[in-house]
Amino acid sequence: MLKLSQAKSKDAPSRRLREVRSLSYTLALRLDALDVSSHLDWKQLHGRSEHSPLRIRHGRSPLFILAKFDGLDANASFAGGATTADTLQCRPACGNSTRLLALTQRRGLALSPQQSPSGEQLFSWTSPQGHRKLIDYVAWPQEWASHGVSHPGVLLGDLHEDIDHQPVCIDLRVHLEAPPQTGRNRLDARLWTDPQATVAAAVAAMTCPPVPWTVDSTTHVDSLHRHLFSHMEKVTISTPAVPRNPALTEQTLALVRAYLQLCLHAWRFGQRTADNLLTQDKKCRVGAARAWATHYRHVKQMRAAMWRDKAAFTRRGIEQSRADGPAAFAHKLRAILRTGRRYRAPALLPSLTGEPGEPTTKEDVADSFGRFFAIAERANPQPVNDLMQDDGRRQKQECIEGDTLPSLACLASGFASLQKGRAPGISGIPSEVFRSNPMLLAIHYYPVVCKLFLRDPSPMQWRGGLSVSVPKPGKPSDRHLGYRAIMLLEGDNKALQKAMRPALLQALPRLGTPDQMGGRPGFGLSLPAACVKAHLANLKRTRTNGAVIFIDSASAYYSITKDFLALSREQKQNEDLLRARARALFDTAELQEDFIAVLRESADDVSAALTPALQTFLQKQLDRTWYMCRVDSAEAYVANSGTAPGSPLADVMFSLIFGRLLSRVAQFLQESGLQAAFASRGGPGYTPTWADDVSILLRAGTAADVPDAVAQVIGFFTDELQRIGLRANHGAGKTEALLCLHGPGARQVKRDIFCSECPL
Repeated sequence: MLKLSQAKSKDAPSRRLREVRSLSYTLALRLDALDVSSHLDWKQLHGRSEHSPLRIRHGRSPLFILAKFDGLDANASFAGGATTADTLQCRPACGNSTRLLALTQRRGLALSPQQSPSGEQLFSWTSPQGHRKLIDYVAWPQEWASHGVSHPGVLLGDLHEDIDHQPVCIDLRVHLEAPPQTGRNRLDARLWTDPQATVAAAVAAMTCPPVPWTVDSTTHVDSLHRHLFSHMEKVTISTPAVPRNPALTEQTLALVRAYLQLCLHAWRFGQRTADNLLTQDKKCRVGAARAWATHYRHVKQMRAAMWRDKAAFTRRGIEQSRADGPAAFAHKLRAILRTGRRYRAPALLPSLTGEPGEPTTKEDVADSFGRFFAIAERANPQPVNDLMQDDGRRQKQECIEGDTLPSLACLASGFASLQKGRAPGISGIPSEVFRSNPMLLAIHYYPVVCKLFLRDPSPMQWRGGLSVSVPKPGKPSDRHLGYRAIMLLEGDNKALQKAMRPALLQALPRLGTPDQMGGRPGFGLSLPAACVKAHLANLKRTRTNGAVIFIDSASAYYSITKDFLALSREQKQNEDLLRARARALFDTAELQEDFIAVLRESADDVSAALTPALQTFLQKQLDRTWYMCRVDSAEAYVANSGTAPGSPLADVMFSLIFGRLLSRVAQFLQESGLQAAFASRGGPGYTPTWADDVSILLRAGTAADVPDAVAQVIGFFTDELQRIGLRANHGAGKTEALLCLHGPGARQVKRDIFCSECPL
């Protein structure tokens, strides 16, 4: 039993105790104290406590160890308990008790006493011969030794009490002052089940305070966030108790409650015995039989009701998904079968036991993920206050045509198109609030948009957010590689990006290639697959030699250099700036020179394809992007690369940069005469691409030319990847080549490749 009270003193302010953690460890020693296995078990116990996430350190709750040692020869027993209450002052009676004392000395722990406060000797084990000893102990920090009081003769009466073991009960009363913890702003998700919550959100949008034009954009957004969240935080609705399983109905839940009442009634009155057993025995037996029959019938009714509810729920879901189209129906099947890319496993606290240091607590795991993803994004930690200091600066902007800015209707459409049920950003304002009154919120946020385009940097809240780690299907859950990072952006930032997306998609054909099909309206995943199938069918029909190369980029959205869009035309001509950026992104002088050359070459293309308004938006959106893995962290990681994965424009910005590489590959295929038969100059057919997954279609003259052509194209493509900060993923199933060999010499080439230990 552990009771904690709040610290009250004049010097230290009282704080609510937020978190207490305890560690329970059970060790069964059934061997002699001199056995080697006994030493190993004690070593294991020490290692577990030493590397436990609950070890005593600054800012953490104290450690409690429940050590239970049972064995044939009363292991961990002490001599002198009849006269000495302090266990640490007693003489060890066996090897296990000696090792227990050594553990307490290393860890600075106190042990439960040998006697009760009244001087009665305590016992926790009774031998088959009737001898009683104390061999079970509770350990806690030494500085709390005077706060623990033992209670003898406690009977649990359940499975935790053995026939020959009795529990050791300690009443520990301590005064703790827990450090303050900063949690995320949250609104109850059940709030949106009531239509009145949407009305309250619309009222909050109507009462937004006016913000002067002289205020910077970051403060402007912060004032709107504070008003919306504080207004919605006060909204309360009556949410009836519903089953945790959405398939169950209220009638089934009533049956479950009635069944629980039957169990509670049986537990409460099960041990009550009538005074006259002879006269009441028959009635008790009849009552027990009647109770059993009632229980049996109720269980059958409850199970049948659950099955009916689940069947009806599944039937409704399938009918609804069929009505929504084949894509929704396929997604429903994957969710039921728990397979596929869309399936999301239940959210569990990661435990990275496969990484150095084995981070297991929520804070350590979050910090570990932050450091890991900083490698791909070339990010550096920086105090959050330093990020906010740059938000007050004014930037000199050139004159921008008003008709190139996003209109008020486009911004309202962006708010209205926000999806429901999405995780909010650091502000804690969900998309349901922004969807409640899109036009009015667009009016409130349009001054922020004008400040962004005409004067201020992008608001700090819009350039970053909270980074969360999402598990990858089929990947190890105890390693960093088993997760991908997704940034939780603010809903108002998503609305602006959705408003800008059509204009950026119109510029994609000028900076990209017709083969880029990911994220473009009207282009499905089946289209690039059809291009690959058509190429293979043509090679087979015409008996022509060729290949298909599949290349996947490692951490593409995190590692791609954003300077092609983040730097202005004048900055791309600044030698000192380009040198500094090249040194921050690349290690070798050759890659630095290639990077600078590519940046200078891209200045004219970007200026021709994007309007000044689009260039300004992208430059400010990608300027000093940041992320943090904990809301209570004083540092944020400022990324030097990447397109903020998780944002509505991440794929479009990636395609704008990646398209130049695909154009160079198409030009290389044309000059080498390796392009596919249906590829045309300026048209598709060279590199059908979906996001960062590229397939290169090749055609060669003879079978002997295919291996060299594949090696030549892969070498050229990987070199081009390095110039924009990417690298190919050569893992299994990532980068592969599918050869199609026909005609004279094909058999020998197949032997050389598939039948030799070291294929050429």
